[in-house]
Amino acid sequence: MFDELERYRLVAEEADTTSAGEAGFDSSSSLEHQVGVESFELVLNKRMSSGQFRRWIGVLVKVLSVAHRPDGRSVSGARLTLVWEWWACEGGGVLNVIEEGNPDGEALVLIHGFMSCNAQWERNVEGLGRELRLLLVEQFGHGDSEAPDDVTRYSPQNVLAELDEVRQDRGIDRWWVGGHSLGGAIAIRYALAQPEITRGLIFTNSRAAFGLSRTAGRDDMPRPDYSAANRRNLPFHPINASRFPAELKDRLVRAADGIPPHALEHTASNSASWGSVEEMHMLSMPVLLVNGRWEKRFQPLLAEARQSIADLRIVDVEGGHAINIEQPEAFDAAVLDFISTPRAEIEDSPGVR
Repeated sequence: MFDELERYRLVAEEADTTSAGEAGFDSSSSLEHQVGVESFELVLNKRMSSGQFRRWIGVLVKVLSVAHRPDGRSVSGARLTLVWEWWACEGGGVLNVIEEGNPDGEALVLIHGFMSCNAQWERNVEGLGRELRLLLVEQFGHGDSEAPDDVTRYSPQNVLAELDEVRQDRGIDRWWVGGHSLGGAIAIRYALAQPEITRGLIFTNSRAAFGLSRTAGRDDMPRPDYSAANRRNLPFHPINASRFPAELKDRLVRAADGIPPHALEHTASNSASWGSVEEMHMLSMPVLLVNGRWEKRFQPLLAEARQSIADLRIVDVEGGHAINIEQPEAFDAAVLDFISTPRAEIEDSPGVR
């Protein structure tokens, strides 16, 4: 029996878990399985990462391999009821990932900002995807990612571990890492933690990376109220964006409205932990900062970035905080040129400082 189930497990590990098992997996369900290989059924959660899937099925195999009837015979072919606690995601969940672009290109992971979602990159997928394999990752509580109740799941240590699992699950040895705003701060932290895996780092205006919130220094701003009733009054809610295409803005607004209040609170409570200005000098890979020049509060931080990061390329673009949305062609061109240009040629590139 063990050999049969082990063979079944190896086949299952290679399955496409992103589309399997639309029925889902309740964390406290009682599931009935026919244990014989011919009738064995496995219920998957479509949001379960392949890493968690491997752990889940591995434990299940061990349970079934030692299960016997009272008379000592194998349970193969008998009905077995398993009351299963989904320990792999206890107190939390997994990050939603969408793959786009050229499957044969170099991999680039992109992480959106606070109160956003993967629609953040909608205007960049076509331009970047012609050459790059894109992995769009949504933060906890945002978009279609899980929204764990446990605040520690939003900590840098856990988020970076989950992010690297995205890479491992897809068999990527090394990748480019990029992000916008808070996502940029996450990308920087990842590059610091995984320098040997990070080909290069790309980020846009990110006050969080310098240990500042987007409302820092504004005396008129009380502690944010993330309740559904007040959410659209927050200055960083996409309802306040004035240079987004209407259809995209509508999707971003609906996504922001749908984030559970506890997820916003937990993300915000960890935001100061993403600051990395004291460690930026340790970035050993090439770094690109696509700077939206119209965000006045971010411009004073450029000098600090230049002083801290040895291999830094800054491309100034006419636009504001969400420069990849406001000027997608310029953003895409900067990213593709950065990835393809040999480092020695950067100093002579126009528009770079």
